[in-house]
Amino acid sequence: MKVIKSHRIQNTVNLEIEEEHERMLAERDNVITRLSKKVTIPGFRQGKVPKNIFEKYYGPDKVTQEALTEVINSSYSDAVKELGLKVIDFPKDFDIPDMKENQPFRFKCSVDVEPEIKLGKYKGIKVKKTEYKIEEKDVENSILQIRDSFAEYLPTNLSCEKEDIIRCSLKVKIEGQEYRHWTRNHFALKIGIASFGPDFDTHIINLKAGEEKHFSVDYPDSFPNKDVASKKGEFSIKIEEVRRKTLPECDEAFVGRVSHFKTVQEFKESIQKKLSQDAQKKSEEELQNNLMEEILKEIECGSQKCFHELQ
Repeated sequence: MKVIKSHRIQNTVNLEIEEEHERMLAERDNVITRLSKKVTIPGFRQGKVPKNIFEKYYGPDKVTQEALTEVINSSYSDAVKELGLKVIDFPKDFDIPDMKENQPFRFKCSVDVEPEIKLGKYKGIKVKKTEYKIEEKDVENSILQIRDSFAEYLPTNLSCEKEDIIRCSLKVKIEGQEYRHWTRNHFALKIGIASFGPDFDTHIINLKAGEEKHFSVDYPDSFPNKDVASKKGEFSIKIEEVRRKTLPECDEAFVGRVSHFKTVQEFKESIQKKLSQDAQKKSEEELQNNLMEEILKEIECGSQKCFHELQ
């Protein structure tokens, strides 16, 4: 195999490759040997067909085409390795002229390769590093999130509010007809998630355990439940229990429960340290990203800026 020409235009390399005539002859013999083992010809045992008989039976042009395919694939692969091309697609635009007797065989093709990256100016680039300061409120918010994850809903005699969980019994009519899908006894409902629509929640806020209320809700056309959309709902509700989210106090018992520290101060200091480490990491990552963005603006892929392509 010999690479006669190799010409690159941006990300495409045009190749002209030459292969010796002897290689084609050898490949024709290989094709005949390989295929003759699989073909049955009357009067001959399988695999014992003479080459000249097989070629006449199979067709000289078919043999040549099979050999040509093998030679082109092999020569192209050898050329890619020899030139060190980093191809990103299959070869294309093949130009395969007729072969001449006792003459080397040549063919042309092109292939797309990885773009050439040229690093532009990068010395002296300045980017600003953002420093994140951890304050006391950040520590308190972090502790509040931990406390919230251990919250309990405890019974209360107070009027129910948004986010409370109530146990209640509910009777519902839609356009004067009982709606069994919503009529329930002794079930739990969290106020504020609009299970029966936001207007429903506004009617039951401020009710206490043991109280009852009758009210109606006009549902819009856009309401997700098509059974009640654009209809009037009539509700009778009895509040049986009100439970309110209660967060545990951040004391030594709580600290021992959620961590390996013994005192509240140690717990707070550990959170302060963790938040500071996270803030420093965030600052470093932003600095690196901003620096890389500035460098990429000067990178050229071939003859064009490629910053936007890399985004």
